[in-house]
Amino acid sequence: MEALRTYWRERRPKAKLLFASPYRADRGHALTRAAVKLSLRAAVERAGLTLRVDPHLLRDAFATHLLEIGTDLRTVQILLGHRSLQSTTRDTHLPEVRRATLRSPLELLNTEEGKRLG
Repeated sequence: MEALRTYWRERRPKAKLLFASPYRADRGHALTRAAVKLSLRAAVERAGLTLRVDPHLLRDAFATHLLEIGTDLRTVQILLGHRSLQSTTRDTHLPEVRRATLRSPLELLNTEEGKRLG
């Protein structure tokens, strides 16, 4: 959060967007996909990474990490802007360990945990 505050203080973006396009012709408009991809490619090169990294990979990793910490699938769907849960489940990679621990609400019937949850 502090990094965002510093960015805001130093850049004082004129647009109502936090990350507006830095290019003269597009100033005040949202970043384009191409601009994000170019910026990410430059950051990957500066970091000396040899892995293939693209915005979609970061988006999928973000969603997967949300699920790993217990965020419900519907919330992840909303954050990703998906219309269907099917798209969300396709784009997330919930580890097998986590899948093995998921339980159906029917399994909770007549258990202490089920009683707590209502």
